[in-house]
Order: sequence, then structure tokens, then C-alpha cells
Amino acid sequence: MRQKSDLYRLMARQEEARKAAALADLRKLHDAHAQAEHLTQKLRGILAERQVSGPVLAADLRSASTLNSKIAAEAANQSAKAQQLATALDESRSELAKQSHKARFLDEAATKARREEAETKQALADASRPTRLR
Repeated sequence: MRQKSDLYRLMARQEEARKAAALADLRKLHDAHAQAEHLTQKLRGILAERQVSGPVLAADLRSASTLNSKIAAEAANQSAKAQQLATALDESRSELAKQSHKARFLDEAATKARREEAETKQALADASRPTRLR
């Protein structure tokens, strides 16, 4: 039969494993968010560089306008993706904090249970010894 402290320790290890998986997911989300933000900034920079200045032909203006609208649409898509990833990142961080708290609580419970088991074992050992005669 397992001791209470062993169960708490195993539960704490299981929570630590979940925390490690959540941390890996958090890193992936962070990288995806950073990439989306970088791409958004890059597309906006390209769009700013492509602004028409001076006299141009109507055909050039139409083609530039079409390409600029595509670049602007992609920048908007990347910006929306970055917002969604930011929200997911915040949720993932809060979940990681909850898992960390739970793991710490279980670890402390295991330590407390081990201490109680040791005290109980010592009390039983003390009780089983014969008393000295004075």
C-alpha cells in the first residue's frame, strides 16, 4: 500500500510534467506571436515604401493599387493573427501559473505527509520499547 506522501509526490511530479508540456506550448505560442508581429511590421514597412509619389501612368497606378491592397489585407490578417496569439499567450501563462501553484501545493503536502508519517513511525517505535525501571 502506498503512503500518503508517495501519492502526493507522484501527483506533484505529474503536475510538473503537465507544466513542462504547457511551457513548451507557451514557447511555441510566443514564437508564433513574435513571427506574426514581425511579419505585420515588415508588411507595413513595405506598404509605406510603396506609396506613390509624383506623376504616374494610370496602368501603373492600378497595378500598384492592387498590389498595395493585397499587402494591406495580408498585414491586417497578420495583425489579427497576432492579436489572437496574444490572447492565447495570456491564457497559456495563466494556466501555467495555476499548474505551478498546484505543483507547489502538492509538493508541500507531500513534505507535510512525510513529516507526519515519520512522527507516527517514531511514536510507534517509542511505544513499542519497554520502559526503564527506575
